[in-house]
Amino acid sequence: MNTHQTHEQRIQSLERQLIQSRRHQRLLVGVGGLAMVGMATMAATLPRNADVLQATRLEIVDQNGSLMAAVGSDQNGGRVDLWNASGGNVLRAAVNGHGGDIALWNNLGATALGAYTTESGATLGLWNGQDQRAITLTSSDTTASISTKMGGHSAELAASDHLAMTSIANPGGARAMLGASGALNSVDMTLQGPGGTTVTMSAAHDQGSISLGPSRLSPAAALISENGTARFETRHENGQLTTMIGHEADGGILTLNHTDGQHLTGMATAEGGQLQLGTNQNPAAVALLGSPNGGRLDLTNGQANTVSTLGADDTQGGLLQLRNQGQQIAAAMSTAKDAGALTLMDKRGQRAFAMGVGPAGGIMNLVNERGVPVVLLGQSPDNQGGAIIVNNQGGNQVVAITCDVENAGAIRVMDSEAQKYNTLLPRRRPGMGSP
Repeated sequence: MNTHQTHEQRIQSLERQLIQSRRHQRLLVGVGGLAMVGMATMAATLPRNADVLQATRLEIVDQNGSLMAAVGSDQNGGRVDLWNASGGNVLRAAVNGHGGDIALWNNLGATALGAYTTESGATLGLWNGQDQRAITLTSSDTTASISTKMGGHSAELAASDHLAMTSIANPGGARAMLGASGALNSVDMTLQGPGGTTVTMSAAHDQGSISLGPSRLSPAAALISENGTARFETRHENGQLTTMIGHEADGGILTLNHTDGQHLTGMATAEGGQLQLGTNQNPAAVALLGSPNGGRLDLTNGQANTVSTLGADDTQGGLLQLRNQGQQIAAAMSTAKDAGALTLMDKRGQRAFAMGVGPAGGIMNLVNERGVPVVLLGQSPDNQGGAIIVNNQGGNQVVAITCDVENAGAIRVMDSEAQKYNTLLPRRRPGMGSP
């Protein structure tokens, strides 16, 4: 069969279809005749082996002459349109700048479906009867999502290379979101009320938290667990921590802060409880501590250095220490073995003065810069009277003023080696022994 015979057969088929029309028989026969002439002319000009019809636009009409289909092109490429019996354009298949593009309309002319390619994926949209987009599906090289919206209510599910997320919302502004991050190995859920009040829950490998506040980034309260510890926090609207209750490695901790910086902290440690009063610049201006030896009170200066300590010493007695700006003890009062003691230090922290109670009564020492006692005031070893001992810089006794066994005064002056001495005694009255 040659090409000319093929075209003749097509023309004959068209003639049979046109003859079947009763209302427009004569008109269609004329059109068929013209088509036969045109097709014969095309057949005469085409190569002998061609089986192609070419036209810039092909239109299909019904028996009433109404346009039912059209095949053509636009600036992006080919395009196919279909119409319904009422003349409404209900389908279009075309080409956009990235690939195919399909649109469906209902009989009222409202959009029903749209599907088109994008630079790195595709988008599919479905509309409701009110010409509102109800469902949207999108994809790209790195993300995929599906979203729905109806009557102000919406829901969305999305995923990417490192994150998966879903969210729902109502017309009043309330919203819920759930996300999972592969990069952070974490899961987060956020509940947001119409006024913006937010509840956020998150969990990661070694930590978890629940927070409440006016927004996700400004929590007013939070419960946090991380690295084996847990705490509850409240914050002022300016973001400053106001309350913290939790536990550290050794025990519980409580912190109360005022917005102007004043704060109180209480904690429990392995040694005992602690209570601190202070400011942001000096967190422990006043510190109360408990230990196995007993309670202790520390006072610090503006540089957060401890200047005073009141507590108990190793002997379970009372202890008061005053420190200089260099953190060296300058004065100390204590009770040792049921007796009191007072010690004053020099600028190097060495003992310079000591006063206390010994076995025979009160005693006082003056010590030189080498740490040698040079003056001792106390009780005479022979009786209950007083005694003054003066030592040289080597610690050897060179002067002793005491009371003798008869309660009389005695002065002994010795050489530098405390070997030779002279004694001065009072003149005695007759009957009281030799002078």
